[in-house]
Amino acid sequence: RDITDRKQMERKFKESEERYRTLVETSQDGISLMDLNGIMLFVNNRKAQMIGADNALELVGQNAFSLLAPESVERANSVMPILLEQGYLDAFEAEVRRIDGSTFAAEFNITVLKDSAGNPKYLMDTMRDITERKKAEQALKESELRYRTIIEAFPEIIMVSDLKGNIIFANNALERVTGITPDDYTNPKRKAHIHPDDIEYVKEEIRKLLASENTHTPIIENRYIDTQGNMHWFSGIISKVYIDNKLHLQTITRDVTEKKIAEEQLEKYRHHLELL
Repeated sequence: RDITDRKQMERKFKESEERYRTLVETSQDGISLMDLNGIMLFVNNRKAQMIGADNALELVGQNAFSLLAPESVERANSVMPILLEQGYLDAFEAEVRRIDGSTFAAEFNITVLKDSAGNPKYLMDTMRDITERKKAEQALKESELRYRTIIEAFPEIIMVSDLKGNIIFANNALERVTGITPDDYTNPKRKAHIHPDDIEYVKEEIRKLLASENTHTPIIENRYIDTQGNMHWFSGIISKVYIDNKLHLQTITRDVTEKKIAEEQLEKYRHHLELL
């Protein structure tokens, strides 16, 4: 019997299998195939290394859930119905236990493989060690908390707004001095506002800033009416800042009302002395 065609087909199948095996074994992510009960039928070498096993065959036959920390097992069980319903699960984070008992943070992407009848038969997962990413996220979170603490304790008003006048962020000093609350941030008719006689002056300084290559305005002194109708004198600068690649304005200003009152009284006293 001439079996040339069969041999060619077997050779092509073997070559195809070798290509896919090479892709799986050279992946930087851990890959495993398991049944619906979590019993691992195949594990690539990368996953074995991440777990701390001497070779991948040690893990074959084990339950994948046994490699997770207890709290992660509960979460994994809770998402199984979602996984089976939609056929995949992306960016599932869990704590994975190594052979030596230590743990690391991992991110899983899981896909449901179905049989010819369309019924779920296997689960394939890719596992990535995200320990360094988690450390970076924690460091960023701590850094943000430190700077937020400093900004909130800052006595001057720090405020970021878009070019339409909507407030994006402000520290506690804004509400303490002006009475503006977060509910008023996007309200164009908020009670607190720049004194009518100073509006054009402030707008002109902003126009000059936006039309120039300067990063901030010179010191601006203007009057401001708070939510109670009281007048304040503010002294500060407005700077260009980019958030998500969009231009915003950052205002750092202080309430110098008492200083202005003292200057006015001093001027009146000096004038009085001159008259005398």
